[in-house]
Parts: sequence; structure tokens; C-alpha cells
Amino acid sequence: MTSEVMAPWGANQFDEKRYHRIESFRAVNIQVEHESKLHADEYDQPDYMASIEMKGRPSGGGFNATSAQLCFYPDGDVRITKPSYDEKKQRISISYPISMFEKQVELLTTHYELECTYLESHAQLDRNAFIQGCRRMPEQLH
Repeated sequence: MTSEVMAPWGANQFDEKRYHRIESFRAVNIQVEHESKLHADEYDQPDYMASIEMKGRPSGGGFNATSAQLCFYPDGDVRITKPSYDEKKQRISISYPISMFEKQVELLTTHYELECTYLESHAQLDRNAFIQGCRRMPEQLH
């Protein structure tokens, strides 16, 4: 007969927040800036070529994110990194190559409802974020 020792209740429970994180919000206000419109003095130059700032409200219960900043850098730039989530600011940060700028602006201008979602898995050491259009605007008749 073998002797088994059971761990105390709760000792082996899976802590989902420690291994996975999902944040999502619906955009209410969107501001787009590109190279020719960036206003900064010579001491406070932004290091990106274009940006999109999105603000809104959490997509549902359990979500806390309220904003996202998308920064666009030259293609192949080392500053193009995996997305991140700042818990204190409740902001999702995403960096893209500048070649993706027009496609992102097109998504913003062709949809009524936009959501930004951030996914993180510590188990797989992966982070991802994306913007999706929920309701496409009808085609304009000429």
C-alpha cells in the first residue's frame, strides 16, 4: 500500500491572472497624427513617424483598458516590439511598421464600432494585440 500526501485545499489551484491576461475596450474617440502634423519642439521630438490614439470604455465586465496608443516606426526599426499593457494607465501600446499606417487608418474610417484587444500568455511567453472593426459603414453612393 502506498502512502499519498494531499496538498492543502487551494495549493494547486490555477491562478489564471498570473498566466493569462485579456484586456479589451471599445473606441469612442480616435486621434490620428502623421509626420507632417506632429507638433513638437526640437527638444521634445516624438520618436515615431505617425501615431493613432484611441480612447474609450472597457468592452465588458472584467476588462479595465480604456485607451490605446499605436505608434508607427520606419520598416525594420528595432523599436517595433511586441504590444504591452500598462495597468496603471489602463493603456494598450502597439508598435507597427509605417507601411501598416494606411491599412490601420482605412480600418478606422470604414467602421462604426472599433475594439482594441490585448492578449498575454505567460505560459507561452507571448503577447499580441489587434484592432477589429465590428460594424462596417455602408458604401457611399455617388
